[in-house]
Amino acid sequence: MQEGYDKVFCVIDYDTIIDDPDDFSRFSSAVNKLPKSIEIIPSMPCIEFWFLLHYLRYASTKEYRSFKELEPELKKYIPKYKKSESYFKACSLYQMLSKEGKEEQAIRLAEEIRKQKNEPTASKTHPFTDIDKLLLKLSQM
Repeated sequence: MQEGYDKVFCVIDYDTIIDDPDDFSRFSSAVNKLPKSIEIIPSMPCIEFWFLLHYLRYASTKEYRSFKELEPELKKYIPKYKKSESYFKACSLYQMLSKEGKEEQAIRLAEEIRKQKNEPTASKTHPFTDIDKLLLKLSQM
């Protein structure tokens, strides 16, 4: 790790690895070998689930296996959304998501959904995100 960094956060979309048991096994094994200074911040299916939580009124456990499945739902609220570098550079997505108390709502929903994910009956594609945990850690630094 480069000198000067105490912590590295790696945001991971699970939809890219969940379908292949070998990929997920290799990923899990690699994560277990990471130094404590590197922390994985996962989302299932993808970070866009976090964005969607800013607009939902209730905790939704609708399963999306991929970004493509989640995209139509997200576009109801962010019609011009594109999963691209150019979109993120041109858009003030953080400001849009954090206005009007939407961030607090997304944090509350993420916590509720994570509790449900830990139930024995939850499937491997149960949606969740740990982006709220990342935001808390960053605010404490």
